[in-house]
Amino acid sequence: MIVHHAVKVRIYPNAAQEELLAKTLGCKRWIWNYWLEERETYFHEHGNTTGFKYTSAKILKGTRPWLKEPDS
Repeated sequence: MIVHHAVKVRIYPNAAQEELLAKTLGCKRWIWNYWLEERETYFHEHGNTTGFKYTSAKILKGTRPWLKEPDS
C-alpha cells in the first residue's frame, strides 16, 4: 500500500522576495506554455512529438533577456 503525505507551509515573503517570486513563476509559466505550444504544433505537422533538446534549443536566453532575471 502506498501512502502519500503532504505538508503545507505558509510563507511570508518581504516585498523584494514577492517580486522575485512573481518573476520566477511568470517565467516558468511562460516557458511551460511555450514548450506546450511547440510540442502540439510539431505533433500536428509531423505526427509525433519532440524531445527536450529540440524544444529547449528554441528557448534561448540571449533572445529573451528577461528569462535571465529570476533564478533557474
